[in-house]
Amino acid sequence: RSFRYTGRVQVQLLDPEPAGFFYSGTYLGARKGAAVGAAFDTQDEYRAFDVDAFIDCPFGPGVVTAQAAYQRIDGDTTFRTLPEQDVVLLELGYLLRQLKLTPVLQFTRRAIADTNAGDETRWSIGLNYWWAGHNANVKAAWGRIDPRVLPEQNQFTVQLQVFYY
Repeated sequence: RSFRYTGRVQVQLLDPEPAGFFYSGTYLGARKGAAVGAAFDTQDEYRAFDVDAFIDCPFGPGVVTAQAAYQRIDGDTTFRTLPEQDVVLLELGYLLRQLKLTPVLQFTRRAIADTNAGDETRWSIGLNYWWAGHNANVKAAWGRIDPRVLPEQNQFTVQLQVFYY
């Protein structure tokens, strides 16, 4: 196998992204963020690319956070179990600062090339409680998974995050 090559470029349109190991996903009203980005990933015949946009800005008494992404993935002969596919993600949340709560809506769609098997639509509605910001929070969501060739399913997710350093 040859080397794997990856890259990402992101343009910050408002406040700069703070230095760190990962993107925070929301600034919880501490700054105004807007960005557009693109990425690639390739090894032998495998190819993937992504374009995305993100916004996190105070609005009224709270903060709007939204993201959109499109991915094109094709495992080709390098990763035969990874079919050629297009994936779309849309997410919208609104932080109610006084309550430390963010209601969140999310939609994803995966379309496998040349077949209906594997195609699916997912949506969810959730609530995040930021009791200590990114250092301690609880997130819960209920959603529907609608595979094209299988019965629909419900999904309930609860996540507890505690970060100590």
